Amino acid sequence: MAAAFKQAGTTDGIKVREALENLQTKVEGVVTVYDKPFTHDDHEAITANIPVFGEVKGSRVVYAYEEDAKKGSDIRTKVVKKDAKK
Repeated sequence: MAAAFKQAGTTDGIKVREALENLQTKVEGVVTVYDKPFTHDDHEAITANIPVFGEVKGSRVVYAYEEDAKKGSDIRTKVVKKDAKK
């Protein structure tokens, strides 16, 4: 949201929505770096491939599932859906 407010230069809802749908900067989040996470037709920033389950113990992530542990160093980015209308 901070990136959208900054880009829009206002807190006006319509302008902020337009900024979110066309963010010009990458945004570092908890689970990934978001690069244009939203579009006019897609307001879901996270897809099923991004989240992992686990907990932080002693400054380390302990994964709940072996599959997540094997892919722990992978960079997880949003899977962009192809527009079915095109």
